[in-house]
Amino acid sequence: MASLKIRNVQCALYKAQVLHLMTVLFILIFANLSFAVCNGEASHFIPAVVEEGGGLVGIHVKAVPGIGEVYITTFPHTGVVTQQSIDNAVAYVFSKVNQPFSECNILVSIDGNIAEYVDGPSAGIALSVLTYAAVENQPIRNDATVTGSVDKSGNVGRVGGLYEKARAISKDHIKYFLTPQHTLHERVLLSHIKQISNIEIIEIDNADEAIDFMVFNKSIEKKLLVAPDRSLPNIPFYDSSDLQDFRNITLDLIDLENTEVNKIPENDQDIKEIKDLFLNEINRQQKLVEKGYTFSAANDAFLDYIDASTVVDVSNPDAVDLKKKYVSIKACLDSLPNNKKTDNDFEWLIGSDLRKAWAVQKIDSLDINGKQLAEEKYFLYNELMYGDAWCKISGLLAKNGLRLEGGKEIDETAWKLITQKKILDAQKLNITSEDLLNHFETAKLLFNQGKYGAAAFDTTFVLSMYESEKDLSSSSSSLLVTSNINRLKNTKRLSLWGKIYQTQGVFLTENGDSDQLSAYKLLKYAEDLDKLADELRGSVKLAPLNSMSASDSSKSKDINSFIQPSKKQESQNINCLPGYIFLFVITILHFKKQK
Repeated sequence: MASLKIRNVQCALYKAQVLHLMTVLFILIFANLSFAVCNGEASHFIPAVVEEGGGLVGIHVKAVPGIGEVYITTFPHTGVVTQQSIDNAVAYVFSKVNQPFSECNILVSIDGNIAEYVDGPSAGIALSVLTYAAVENQPIRNDATVTGSVDKSGNVGRVGGLYEKARAISKDHIKYFLTPQHTLHERVLLSHIKQISNIEIIEIDNADEAIDFMVFNKSIEKKLLVAPDRSLPNIPFYDSSDLQDFRNITLDLIDLENTEVNKIPENDQDIKEIKDLFLNEINRQQKLVEKGYTFSAANDAFLDYIDASTVVDVSNPDAVDLKKKYVSIKACLDSLPNNKKTDNDFEWLIGSDLRKAWAVQKIDSLDINGKQLAEEKYFLYNELMYGDAWCKISGLLAKNGLRLEGGKEIDETAWKLITQKKILDAQKLNITSEDLLNHFETAKLLFNQGKYGAAAFDTTFVLSMYESEKDLSSSSSSLLVTSNINRLKNTKRLSLWGKIYQTQGVFLTENGDSDQLSAYKLLKYAEDLDKLADELRGSVKLAPLNSMSASDSSKSKDINSFIQPSKKQESQNINCLPGYIFLFVITILHFKKQK
């Protein structure tokens, strides 16, 4: 009986031991399952801009059991932007996986052999891929790499130095390069890399695409170049028959643009798509001319000539000589005529003076010395092209004015007091707009050079735009703005540049998606140009504009269409083809780029 009790006790102890062992085993298994996703690591080389070139930097990410913290090695030193990129990547990954971040720590180390300090957002997408691979214990393909910033939702953002990064990758025999979607200039620069290497450059929108490609070898659908909708609304015909000479200049500008567009090669699909966009723009400009909106067409042709020339000349950024381009523009400016003005041609010649001054100011404000990244070189060349384009327009305006024979010679010093008063008025204003400040600086420079007519025009622009902004900010009703717009657009303008700018203002009121406030500014400026033209005529004892008889004005379309000094169009950008086009994704109405 005693032995039976002993056996029962032993059995109970055995069962307890087994139960204990099973419990421990269960806990260990559960623990392993819990932390399975926090025991991985991943390494990869990603492209980076190092000084003026590109290189590959190694990044290692390790996931370990923890309490939801991120650590990064102290060398190389990392900037705040890079640290934010790491945080964004980790936050995005843990929003995707079934593992709570609170049970993991993420350790990040960056190879310090290339640089002692690392900053910038461009490793964001790569860190997303590496963190995902580490947390999920997945391998990463070694024939591809990626660049791009990332936010906490996994959206890919733009980064700089794509050309230098692509060059570094192509030398390292990597086959695929994932990047954010390209701007126009990036497309142009990267097309050169694709022509001289076997690298395939793939655009991505989000981190999911990068993870699918880098971890799971899934393909990514090619992103097509999508242009903004630039179709013309059913706008009415505008009678600009008294601007025939300016119409001819507009057609000359379109011809200049067309010549550059036809130089764009078609040996690369991306570049061919860009060329097709320019050709569509030319077709749009021709329709604008037919409808009577010559200023709108001229402004678009001006901007597209600049961008098309840049596409052609910077297709191989390694061969671009910025100093040579600067010298050629200076030669163009030095060749412009400097003739005395008459009552027949002074508006055309003032327009020429003004654009020459903008060109000089633009090219002299650029720092083209030293080494630049390819995209910086592209930007600088594009900015230099403004000087080139303004020089050409200055020549066209002068040529048109000088072909007018006869006329009473004007002593420009008669305009000095008028201009001086306007400058003093402008100095009293609290001007904060960088664009208006630039115009005012140009006006003062012109005044010191004795170009009083052109100085009066740029100062009038400053005064008019400042007062228009003040009017709009104090207006209590949109109906009042609409009423003023209707009054201004239905008032017949008498000066050359008043007429020209009125066509643009009217176009903006008819263009369905345009900014009516910008239309008001242009229409008000056209009114102020009429007033200025009368002031200038009166100071040299010429008849005021409204006293010219119909027979006088019909004698020559030339006389009636050149009555007013020209002003830089603070071009209300009606959405020039990229760029912005330069940026091309970027389509905003603004008053910045001028014809």
